[in-house]
Amino acid sequence: KNIASYKLKRKTWIAPFDEFVDGFADMVKQYHSLEFYYIPYCDYVLAVGMTMTDDPVSPRTEDGDNDAVMELKLLRDSLGWWPGLRRWVANRAVKSETLQENVDTWYKIYPSERAVRFNEMEYHLPREAMAEALRRVRQTIEGNNLPIFFPVEVRAVAQDDAWLSPFYQRESCSIAAHRIFSEDPMDYFPLIEPIYQDYEGRPHWAKMNTMTKETFAARYPRWQDFSQVRAQLDPQGKMLNPYLKSLFL
Repeated sequence: KNIASYKLKRKTWIAPFDEFVDGFADMVKQYHSLEFYYIPYCDYVLAVGMTMTDDPVSPRTEDGDNDAVMELKLLRDSLGWWPGLRRWVANRAVKSETLQENVDTWYKIYPSERAVRFNEMEYHLPREAMAEALRRVRQTIEGNNLPIFFPVEVRAVAQDDAWLSPFYQRESCSIAAHRIFSEDPMDYFPLIEPIYQDYEGRPHWAKMNTMTKETFAARYPRWQDFSQVRAQLDPQGKMLNPYLKSLFL
């Protein structure tokens, strides 16, 4: 439904990984939207929460996310050979970040600049499965000393009724892994993708994944219904690229 334009208060803060992950389910109830970033080889997360507000406008300052990603890359390149020292430096750097709060009209608060190019794999799990799955992802990365520096994004999403939505009739958590465009994602994504299968994770079908149309049909309850409608409207498959043909033909 349509609603009147509104303002959002955007708050960012640093929290211990275990404390935040364990409390995430309860914290979601306090925010209009809530997400966080697991930083590889670090004991803290960056949290971003938004609430509707009537507070006076306090505009966002210049977004420093892109610089932060490249600083994490520099840390990986410099200290990847010594994970313990890398963690110590990362913890000290992240803990020095201060709480930020900004208020503005919704369309000025939601967007974030993403100038660092990357490949992405995003899975959507039942919300109650997030903590265990994310810990397994973390163990896979750090236990194998994978050369990953890009933060893993986790966000809560409400259920909906769109046929091809990964959130169809399921309160969900999305876990999005990224790899900078200049590095091969296929020595990373296939290592963590099987974790999501244990929780009936639904891959975002328009992002990188290795699932087949049979897997999608099993995970998306209305997949076959959509496929039938699509075939009626576009029987020649003119609107499909090679990847989508592998899913719908």
